[in-house]
Amino acid sequence: MEHGSEASRAGEKIVLKNCKLVITKDERERILRNVDILISEGRIETIGEVKEKADMVIDSSNYLVMPSLVDSHMHLPSKRYQDLSSLEHNISFRLKALISHGVTSMVVYSNDVEPILAAASQIGLRIRPAIKISQLRECQAKLTNLPLPPIISIEDSEECIENLPEIKEFVEKGMSVHIHIAESRQEVFAFKKRFHKTPISLLFERGILSKNTCLINPNWIASWELNLVKGCDSVIIWSPSTSMYKAMNGFFPYRELKEMNVQIAIGSCDSNVLLNSNPLKELKLASLLVRYNYWDSSLFLPLDHVTTIGERIMGVKVGRIKVGYLADLVLLDINRLLLKGLDMNKVEEDLIYLMDSGDVIKVISNGRIVFSRIRDA
Repeated sequence: MEHGSEASRAGEKIVLKNCKLVITKDERERILRNVDILISEGRIETIGEVKEKADMVIDSSNYLVMPSLVDSHMHLPSKRYQDLSSLEHNISFRLKALISHGVTSMVVYSNDVEPILAAASQIGLRIRPAIKISQLRECQAKLTNLPLPPIISIEDSEECIENLPEIKEFVEKGMSVHIHIAESRQEVFAFKKRFHKTPISLLFERGILSKNTCLINPNWIASWELNLVKGCDSVIIWSPSTSMYKAMNGFFPYRELKEMNVQIAIGSCDSNVLLNSNPLKELKLASLLVRYNYWDSSLFLPLDHVTTIGERIMGVKVGRIKVGYLADLVLLDINRLLLKGLDMNKVEEDLIYLMDSGDVIKVISNGRIVFSRIRDA
């Protein structure tokens, strides 16, 4: 297997020739068959028949091609728990594991942004750091040179209350703010006893809910609060494994949010606890949970939650196979998937339940092959 820049060079023209199946996730939700994809200068230049010469031509007749995955919420370790050398090794190991699952973009929460960005750059991952308000105060100069603008991370409703004026200022400036809120029954009832309001309703009253606000794991959101989230065009990020591991209980109202067209992103969350976690695994678990909770076997979470919604979370054109978008792609072994029972009439739904890292043959990020199980001539 290959990781890193040796797999291909930046700026190369690559043609994926005769792709067996392409899940575009474009606005028309097209699934294309037997088409070529031309990648140039890190972006998708052509989808269709490609006659142009390229630096690399990859026979894709046995591949299912889909957008690479976006992990919208991931905590990585910090120097607080280990020395710098161990930290760098740990981070590199976990980021490489994510790439092997088809992830090329992620929002990372950590007290140590610099070693994570260095490792990600070397491996080929796109990172948008989520930092605490205290970090923002301490290292404002360093943050201006980040590849993507940072997200303001609020750990819980208590921290939110303590910093309401600053958070409102961030929101008014158009900065992205991610808030862990209404995660547990204990949190919500203690908050209500103290302020005579639920956490999310208070955020609404204070002008914190906005299109730049993401609410993380609101397992105890009230039904009437869904309208507040919808009215403010906020996003919800769900990490079901972590909520279950921490015994948060509650009921994530997926069907109601879907019917209201509230955007939901999926995150792996706490890699310190769930070492094998990745967005697709979370998507599968979430799909099983909503079927179980709603007694409805027709429900499943489409790939949008780990692809197209990532464009909004990351702030760059990812999550679709579309001309002009960044060439972030995953090439899957379609024959292996067919052996596992992939139904060509419901490809996307079956992928969620069948796909694993063993199906991933190549991963392309920014037009560069950053992971490959086989070496092309």
